[in-house]
Amino acid sequence: MKKAFEKAKPVWLAGKSREENCCMRLTCRFCAEEGKETELTIATAGIYRVYLNGSFLGHGPARAAHGYFRQDRMILPKELLSENNILAVEALNFYTESFYVPKQEAFVQAEIRNGENVLAYTGEGGGFLAQQSAERVQKVPRYSFQRPWIESFCLTEGYDLWRTRGIGCPEAVEELSEKKILPRHVSWYEFPLLEQAAAVSRGKDSSESMPREMTLEEGASYLADMGKNATGFLGVEVRCEGNSCLELLFDEVLSEGDVRKDRLGCLNEIRMELAPGHYCVETIQPYTCRYIKPVAAAGKLTIERIYIRELKNTCVKAQFYCDDEAVNRVFRAGAETFAQNAVDIYMDCPSRERAGWLCDSFFTGRVEWELTGKHLVEDNFLENYCLPEQFACLPEGMVPMCYPSDHPDGNYIANWALWLILELYEYQKREPVEALTDGLRKRVEGILRFMEQYESPEGLLEDVPGWVFVEWSHANEVTAGVNFPSNMVYSAALLAAGSLYDMPKWREKGIKIREKIRDLSFDGEWFRDQALRKNGELVCQDCVTEVCQYYAFFFGIADRKEHALLLERLLNEFGPDREKKGKYPEVWPANAFIGNYLRMEILSKEGRAEQLLWETKEYFDYMARKTGTLWENTGAYASCNHGFASHITHCLYRDILGVEEVTEEKVRIRLRRLSVCSCKGVLPVKGESLLVEWRREGDTVYLNTELPAGCTQEILCEDGLKLAKWL
Repeated sequence: MKKAFEKAKPVWLAGKSREENCCMRLTCRFCAEEGKETELTIATAGIYRVYLNGSFLGHGPARAAHGYFRQDRMILPKELLSENNILAVEALNFYTESFYVPKQEAFVQAEIRNGENVLAYTGEGGGFLAQQSAERVQKVPRYSFQRPWIESFCLTEGYDLWRTRGIGCPEAVEELSEKKILPRHVSWYEFPLLEQAAAVSRGKDSSESMPREMTLEEGASYLADMGKNATGFLGVEVRCEGNSCLELLFDEVLSEGDVRKDRLGCLNEIRMELAPGHYCVETIQPYTCRYIKPVAAAGKLTIERIYIRELKNTCVKAQFYCDDEAVNRVFRAGAETFAQNAVDIYMDCPSRERAGWLCDSFFTGRVEWELTGKHLVEDNFLENYCLPEQFACLPEGMVPMCYPSDHPDGNYIANWALWLILELYEYQKREPVEALTDGLRKRVEGILRFMEQYESPEGLLEDVPGWVFVEWSHANEVTAGVNFPSNMVYSAALLAAGSLYDMPKWREKGIKIREKIRDLSFDGEWFRDQALRKNGELVCQDCVTEVCQYYAFFFGIADRKEHALLLERLLNEFGPDREKKGKYPEVWPANAFIGNYLRMEILSKEGRAEQLLWETKEYFDYMARKTGTLWENTGAYASCNHGFASHITHCLYRDILGVEEVTEEKVRIRLRRLSVCSCKGVLPVKGESLLVEWRREGDTVYLNTELPAGCTQEILCEDGLKLAKWL
């Protein structure tokens, strides 16, 4: 591997490396020898974007743990190079606590190489000139609790000429301490442009054709429909003849036919004070929306163009088609949701937080492996948890609920830390980086030591401090005392850790906890959520939630034979229409995160593929139709683009296409009698493609497969189906 930097030093504007929301420009001039690759290498504590001769080149970096920084390497496109070149870097450092970018001293470290020759580098004599951004307003409100500052601009025409002419009045910079530089690991992005699709009349959900230009008098606005929920950098071309102010409001959905900028608990607003002139303005931070509402807050202006430069994982190579367009729509929404939430780490959502949450990552890890044939993002996600010596503000042994992020309030979710163990167990079954499995052992041991402190005389977790989280439903209201869903995760994590590291004592404890939960939680009809201590004894409370039942079956607490009546009730009487039918009103309903997805896993385990197919459409197609992405909740009152929700693509591959297992040696395909009569899927495997397609005519299934080199196949037919060769 090449040395991280040959000559470059980390630099920032003198005296401003710990200044909040500080933006620095860097430019350099260089000439590159033809016939040799010209490469930019760059790292920073915040975020950056780079231009070559005025053309957008990229955005980064991939995030790393506190004290570490990932380095981007990009080959400068030959078609953008000329005899004399200007490279322009805009770097923004927030220097405030957030779940998005950790609070760390600002720096940029960059150099340009032509073959083995270093043409320019940050540091004394390296050719880079710097100055603070003049157009970006520094003192602005926060975007959300989880993310730092919004973007606001005060612009005069020609504000962006520094990208093509260089910096005319450079400011002093200072060299900073040496940084720990890591490889990027994850693939580079393609940044496709999404142009505005249509305009929406206020008060309507339907879109109309978009005029080329929209002139807005003061106070006027309109709604721009991007055609789907997308994540990236919002761009607008606008002109005005007098002093004006443009506000861009945006959101994923319409609320009563209009954009409500605070629906998500965020401030979805970009503000631009404009002197007379023509402008193309693009945000440096990524945002998520389907609808953008330009408002002429002052003066008169003309909107010429609205676009989003998309930021998403472009390594998705998998395909899925069947003869039910609703199912295809859900798959596309799932793949889109994954792509927007898996650019450098696994995120919960690309909007409100952009945070790397545990539990969400367990589900997204399965999806990356199937949609891309790799686990590069998961490698980064797990490495970030592995690297720090300790996590600030958290008790010994505990890990952050999301990372890399800041938690100065000391908040954590102890039972969410257990999902790290469960994810690591499944990661080990993919093509793991062994160093990560070994390196994370210290985290696993620390988590389990922490949990031991809160084991009751019965061996169950009781009164665990921090935030105990089960799912976004009433289940979160009954977490005091002994919370049985959390103990179910604890049991599974102990079993997984015991298997991972060959620790029989952990396995034995996991089994004992499983048995104790069965004894205490199950009342002969339902698994109860909670037990409280009264007069020294644990007493089960009356509350029953739907998600608790799913936890029980998903984690192997409930037994399909011993709890057969409960299982039949869940399979046959619960589901998308349970509340509509008035069934079991005493059982609090589950939500999308995570109950409905656990339900899908139970349907799959019980061979209910046709039911899973129907419920997929009922649970998720209205989301796919409305935003083209899948949501955090069953309603559109929070994030409408949540990474874990892409897990439905895993279900469709496994239960509808029938690709049940893929190893280096074998592919196992299970064909079932379904209401869809044809299905085709392509999955990336071992750097090649696995093709599976089938169609059913009566009792006969015609199958075609194209396997990766060295793979054999096992075909299983159910429901009296007969296998025939593809015609």
